[in-house]
Amino acid sequence: MKTLEVYYSFEGSTRKAAAEIAGRLGADIMRLMPEKEIPKSKKFLYGGYYALTGKRIPLLPPERDVREYDRIILGTPVWAGKCAPAVNTFLEDKEAADRVTAMFTCSKSGQCCAPAMKKRLPHMTRAVSLLDYTVDGASVNIIRIDEFVRKIEGK
Repeated sequence: MKTLEVYYSFEGSTRKAAAEIAGRLGADIMRLMPEKEIPKSKKFLYGGYYALTGKRIPLLPPERDVREYDRIILGTPVWAGKCAPAVNTFLEDKEAADRVTAMFTCSKSGQCCAPAMKKRLPHMTRAVSLLDYTVDGASVNIIRIDEFVRKIEGK
């Protein structure tokens, strides 16, 4: 089964988790790149507002064609309890959304937006909440990623 891992990362934790998961699964990987990134100084103001309201942001053209993949694993930071705006934009493509079978989130609190995303992602059967790699206790991510990958592989 050909797998693509699609993720958005603002500060690097989601990128780190995406690389770990994709490496273990032998998946191709694609980062969602906004045309214009939200300034770090305005992350909470704009990023939180955009996430809460479900706003989308323009993305650069994707590096890969999602139609070439059987399944997509989606990764997002959690902002204001929701997925990042770049992920909202990506999921506007129904064909892409229909291929998402698993997702992971990264947040400082361990909060997960996957239950709310289930309505938008009818084929999603696996989700895991990871801690931002900058917080104490993030070493638990190793165990959570191991379990997540085993479930995706059906082991």
